[in-house]
Order: sequence, then structure tokens, then C-alpha cells
Amino acid sequence: MPGVTGLSGRGLLLGVHCADTLGVTRRLLARGWIVLPCGERAEALGLTPPLGIPEVLQDAFTETLAEVLA
Repeated sequence: MPGVTGLSGRGLLLGVHCADTLGVTRRLLARGWIVLPCGERAEALGLTPPLGIPEVLQDAFTETLAEVLA
């Protein structure tokens, strides 16, 4: 995905590394997605979805993240 510089984590606990983590966090929040910056320098978006997250929500978040990063 353009704008993503790396991934970290295991299972559903993910860190999505991007150049402007704080800006991406703000834009996602404005669209209704609660995402927190994580890492020592807030260099990643911390994703901690519930175990039973519906696929429709996963797809919606992925689409929104792609729009925000574009």
C-alpha cells in the first residue's frame, strides 16, 4: 500500500509504519476510526482490533486507510 513503510506485530496486533503517523492518525479520527500512534517515536499506527472483528469492518478500514495515505 503506498504510504506504508513497514509492518510490525503479530496476529491482529499490528503496527503500520508510515511517514506521517500523527497526521494519518488525525485524518482517520476525523473519519471515525480510533487509531493510536505507537512506538518510541510514535512512528507507527497501533492497530488492536477485537478477535471477532467482522470482515466488512476490516475492508472498510483498509479502504479508508488507503484514501488517507493517498
